[in-house]
Amino acid sequence: MLQVKEDIYSLFQSERYAPINGMRSISCLAIISLHIGQLLNSFIPPYPHTQWMTYLNSYTYRLSALEGLLLETFFMLSGFLLTLKFIQHRDSFSLKEYPLYIMKRACRYWPGILLITIIMLILGESQGNWTSFWLFYQNYINTDQWSWGFVILWSVSLDMQLHIILPIILHIV
Repeated sequence: MLQVKEDIYSLFQSERYAPINGMRSISCLAIISLHIGQLLNSFIPPYPHTQWMTYLNSYTYRLSALEGLLLETFFMLSGFLLTLKFIQHRDSFSLKEYPLYIMKRACRYWPGILLITIIMLILGESQGNWTSFWLFYQNYINTDQWSWGFVILWSVSLDMQLHIILPIILHIV
């Protein structure tokens, strides 16, 4: 189920779409750095403190406007590469293997979700809809029910839903 070795080897394989994968990687790293900057800025005392003026003049604040564009770029390129992968392997894909494919994909996410869950339990987070992020439907529930430590998993839910729906759509088409 877990394919850590294959994932690491795939980082060093040459491919035709390396520039697209590179753009996707740059978008991902920029999103991560903006999230880290926002996390660190959450320790600034409440507004009108003088540190807020420093934050409002910082590169982190100026670049945060790009976060939406970076997310759209990342998801668009990921969707393109995923669609391309399914089209190239269309003949070898069967609906019998589909449940195993979904299970393998979920098993790639669950260790990280388990780590986040353990950290949040240690920090005292015991509220929220736990099944929503373990079963990848967090982005379909009201944001008031999201636990603060699991907010970041909305994109994981979206990615998993894409992996569930896209093969079916491409198989039909």
